[in-house]
Amino acid sequence: MGSTGLLAFVLGFLSCAGWLSWSAAQRGEFRGPGLPAPNQFPTWQMVACGATVVLACFFAAHLSRWAKTGSRVAALGITAGFSTAFCFDASTDITGQSGVGVLLCMIGWGLGLGVLMLTRNMVLKHR
Repeated sequence: MGSTGLLAFVLGFLSCAGWLSWSAAQRGEFRGPGLPAPNQFPTWQMVACGATVVLACFFAAHLSRWAKTGSRVAALGITAGFSTAFCFDASTDITGQSGVGVLLCMIGWGLGLGVLMLTRNMVLKHR
């Protein structure tokens, strides 16, 4: 399970860093990757980031040897990796509001992916 968690962590980190370190909607112009990360994103970019995270979680769970526990570990690893990448940007915020964003990110991804993986496990159980 360690490899599932590690893979999921890396995929979660890359999902956040890959999609949220640049923006196509920064005051009407493209802003390339860098810190501090932009704070305005077009809707399609946010949807693509979310879809990448969900697909990465399914991918890590699929590669795990253990169907039930592997999917839960994948959800935790993705959440940890995404939140870690988010923390890099939050560290440049002097207001502290990004810290709240990190907390909400951890709760949202953790619960969302956890429920999604539990649903996956129930579907696999009834096959």
